Amino acid sequence: MNHFKKRISALTAIALALSMSLSACETIDSNPVPTITVETTTESISLTQMTTTTAEPTLPTVPTTAETTTTPTETTTTAATSETTASETSDSSAESTAPSTASGRWTETAVNKTMYTTQACYSRTEAIIGATIAGEYAKDMRVSVIAVTNTGYYKLSDGTFIHSDYLTETAPDSVATQAPSTLPIEYPSPDTDGPTYSGSTSFEGDYTDRYYWDQLTWLEQDLYAKIVAKAMAFDTSMIEVDNMTYNDVQKVYFLVFNMEPQLFWLDTGANVTSFGIGLKYVNTKQEAATIKNEIDRTTNSIMSQANKYTSAWNKLLVFYNYIILNNDSNEISSNTAAACGIENGLRPGAGDLQCNGYAKTMQYLCDISGIECLTLPGMNAHGTTHAWNKVKVGGKWYIIDATWADPASNGGDFISHPFFMVPDSWTVNSHLMPNQKTLNSGAVITYFTPPAATDTSLNYFKVMNREYTGVDAGYAGMCAEIKRAIEAGELTAEVRITDTASYETLISSQYKSAVLSYARSILPGVNLKPQTTNRADSHVLQFNIVYP
Repeated sequence: MNHFKKRISALTAIALALSMSLSACETIDSNPVPTITVETTTESISLTQMTTTTAEPTLPTVPTTAETTTTPTETTTTAATSETTASETSDSSAESTAPSTASGRWTETAVNKTMYTTQACYSRTEAIIGATIAGEYAKDMRVSVIAVTNTGYYKLSDGTFIHSDYLTETAPDSVATQAPSTLPIEYPSPDTDGPTYSGSTSFEGDYTDRYYWDQLTWLEQDLYAKIVAKAMAFDTSMIEVDNMTYNDVQKVYFLVFNMEPQLFWLDTGANVTSFGIGLKYVNTKQEAATIKNEIDRTTNSIMSQANKYTSAWNKLLVFYNYIILNNDSNEISSNTAAACGIENGLRPGAGDLQCNGYAKTMQYLCDISGIECLTLPGMNAHGTTHAWNKVKVGGKWYIIDATWADPASNGGDFISHPFFMVPDSWTVNSHLMPNQKTLNSGAVITYFTPPAATDTSLNYFKVMNREYTGVDAGYAGMCAEIKRAIEAGELTAEVRITDTASYETLISSQYKSAVLSYARSILPGVNLKPQTTNRADSHVLQFNIVYP
């Protein structure tokens, strides 16, 4: 893994190779700015002075609607908390002894009280920002507090710490009884009827039920079925092709290659003669069986996490998180079938993954879990091939692109969400020629007409309450997210801005400097790296955090 971790063809007179090219899908001023004025075509905004201190940082006056409360984020491989600092809460009448020190990093004052969690949260091994996660607590759980620290944490009777933002002495109407570290944090998704994994690690669906099947001619359907049957049997004998053009054969072969990820042993090319098409395989049947066993183990582990949740939205986020955190798109060295599919995608450490591999791994996990999904090849704005997914949740279609959420090329081990559950309109300048391929001859083939994605209700930022309208609200929301991320020890902070004008203002150098100045008022010496590539349509404002 890179740094932290991550990470048919040309027809000739006698015999030609049917081959496929699936290309790899891909500081600001450190001086705090005390006062700046940002000019736009419609307004002038003055940001108040920001000083670098250890006290609670101040923000310019912003609309109260910009304030937001967020829930913790859970992934299948790494835990993250949405702890935020607040004025220290303590019961002076309960204090019984003079403060004690803990390795000189914080002081503890003994107390003895019962408190309750105000929302889902984590406990930590130390009373400092970014300390190791110790346990997970549901909302309204009772805890015994034995000390309060000068860093804003309460010490529990088991020796771990929870931030004061998440504890109250006011008892809820009913007290949760779930044990910590076992309750998944369910995001507030309106989709509550997600499919349940059957326990099988093989695709049990019928490809004739796939979205595009009825768009194929009967000759194309017949060839599709024969390719799948031959591939399942590792049969290399020729498939006779009659009354089909070169483009027709290309279309069907690539469609099977993209949409049937369980056939990971299929080569990126096939042999075509004047009589038909012959398949090629990158693995023997025995080799494929060994690889499949490894894939099954990984799949079972992912599904055990996904099925802690009831909604398809959360299951998709588990898949998304796994694919990003366990694969690397930075060091792609070859255009292989393994890099373009689940052989690498579901075998950590097996090798790099191309964008087609990210998409087909998502497709495979969705197929297994019963979520309707499509792999769409196309182009990116740089003129190279790309691939992404469309998924159907609650009767509506959404785009997911895991490749461009992978931070491997930026040297990081974290997750971002610029293209998690987005509509077509947010990708028009970044995801080009959806479901099309340009042949060497210059001809363009369209595999099928994909479904329209128009809904935004399940977009990540909307669901997580990290979406803002206007410059003032967006600036305050970004600062709030920076604060939350730094205090949780996370490596990135991101929000979405709903309008183009405000987004363009907020990515200006003046506002980048203002956000940096604010971040350094929370943690002196911290640096921020703004991320703007491929985010103009989705209006995602993102800063990667570099700790001193």
